[in-house]
Amino acid sequence: AEAIGQAGQMLVGLMDKYNQVVDTRNLVEAETTMRKTTQDFNQWRLDPANADESKWLPEWEKRQSELQRTFDGLKLSERARLGLSRSFGKWSDNYTISLQGDVFKQGVKRTGEALQLRIEQGEGSGDDGQIESSYGAAVKTGVMLPEEAELAKFHSLKRAKETRLGKAAVELDTLKKDAASTW
Repeated sequence: AEAIGQAGQMLVGLMDKYNQVVDTRNLVEAETTMRKTTQDFNQWRLDPANADESKWLPEWEKRQSELQRTFDGLKLSERARLGLSRSFGKWSDNYTISLQGDVFKQGVKRTGEALQLRIEQGEGSGDDGQIESSYGAAVKTGVMLPEEAELAKFHSLKRAKETRLGKAAVELDTLKKDAASTW
């Protein structure tokens, strides 16, 4: 009877070990899936068609929800489910925080490029008002430091003045030619 009891305990111990092995394998597979989800998302985000950073967080949240549903369907022990829940939460929180930073950086970059284009258009047309307002927006949004903007604005306004002077010289030449041809 004692031998049967020992065999039963050994069988229970073996099943516990087997369950630990299965749980460990499932957790490793889940973490691999989380890494793959991150890699796939980063690949998606790098596609020029997905350059609009305002779509990044909603897409990331959608992918997290899909993965959570998949994990909810796994057959895990309570211990493994708790471990997976912690691992998923840490992964989700860390990447979401990182992504929020990337969204901000991308927004600053795109805004800076749009303002730079507006500044160059102002220089090309000699429009001081457009230049002034563009640098003001760059400082207000944090795209440029105030000192950096003042120096750049000085040079932009100088180029705008040169543009106006160049246009005035062309107009003067045209007037002179027109006047000479009428005499």
